[in-house]
Amino acid sequence: MPLVTEGFPFPTTILSEGKVRILVPRATIEGPSLKGPSSRRFPVFYNPGMALNRDLSVLALRVERRLLGREALACDAMAGCGAKGLRLAAEVEGTRILLNDINPMAVRLINYNVRLNALEERAIVRNEDARLLLLERAFREGTLDYVDVDPFGSPAVFVEAALCSLVDGGFLALTATDTAVLNGVHAEACIRKYWAKPLRCEYHHEVGARILLGYTARVAAMHGFGISPLLTERSSHYVRTIVSINRSSKSLRETMNSLGFLFHCHSCFHRHLEPYDHAHKRTGLVCSCGSKLSWAGPLWIGRLGDKAFLKSMLQESEKGAMQEPRRVRRLLELLVDEVEAPPTYFVPQEICKELGIPIPSLKEIALRLQSLGYSFFLTHFSPGSFRTDAPAKALAELLRRG
Repeated sequence: MPLVTEGFPFPTTILSEGKVRILVPRATIEGPSLKGPSSRRFPVFYNPGMALNRDLSVLALRVERRLLGREALACDAMAGCGAKGLRLAAEVEGTRILLNDINPMAVRLINYNVRLNALEERAIVRNEDARLLLLERAFREGTLDYVDVDPFGSPAVFVEAALCSLVDGGFLALTATDTAVLNGVHAEACIRKYWAKPLRCEYHHEVGARILLGYTARVAAMHGFGISPLLTERSSHYVRTIVSINRSSKSLRETMNSLGFLFHCHSCFHRHLEPYDHAHKRTGLVCSCGSKLSWAGPLWIGRLGDKAFLKSMLQESEKGAMQEPRRVRRLLELLVDEVEAPPTYFVPQEICKELGIPIPSLKEIALRLQSLGYSFFLTHFSPGSFRTDAPAKALAELLRRG
């Protein structure tokens, strides 16, 4: 049966991304803004600005597929026009993909794109609420190897069903576009959605990522298993994390030990993380400078990724088919370097503004820190910022001396 574009009640166009061709509503690439809930105005959503997100999904599943040594069953739970799911099917050898969307018009478009790319034997298309679809898999004791949850706004309401739908060792990818909530602009909404208090500070992007991970960890723990972060990254309008799950008691204990609170001083830039079993008893803490400490949490206090996994993704990126190869490789190189660095980062502009001094270059700061035996790492969370094991007081003195 020949492919036709007639029948869709909106103008369409065909785009190429990675190894696939995708029929998309023309409005989604011509609209003035593709960020956040305003995107609901489109009949079926496709965001060209999320190509990096899709590139990373392909690389993560390639690594998992290699580790599994068998065919992988993946799920794009909110597929839109099917761009991400189709790329997973086309670009990850030995993979079947379940593409789902609650919008019947999206499902029509997905089916068209499956045929357009001759992926009928590798793609299963469903038209359900994502939670019902994932719970159906959960009642079969977990049958999915990889689940990608990429909604408008918060993924929180989908996390439990997604976690339970996975096989032991499976991967869950979460994208949150409600960054204003996670970053502390809307604190009450963050408490309501993620059961955690956010904090407005210079490194709020990382605080938001840790809140998302902490929420995921607590939901997993309710079901008796743990999580291990493989990748956590922040882009212009979203934060994304990929975790593996493990149903062993050891993993559960490690996960519980990775939950805690952040304490921060807005006067001297001091910050530290404490495990939950210590921090939850503390109130009214005062910093050594005499100011009251602010706090955030509960949140994830462990590492935000896995160095070996990130290196494997970097190796896979050399095999091609990436839509944005330079951005992918630059991001992964930064993540590999910073994943074992100290938690939280410093923003030179904020510190120097408070101290009333000129802002030195990052190269100067790095040389000064390293000459005193302190570490220095760039961070992808905020260009021009860095991580170090130097205490905030020592950092301030170092900058003052020039």
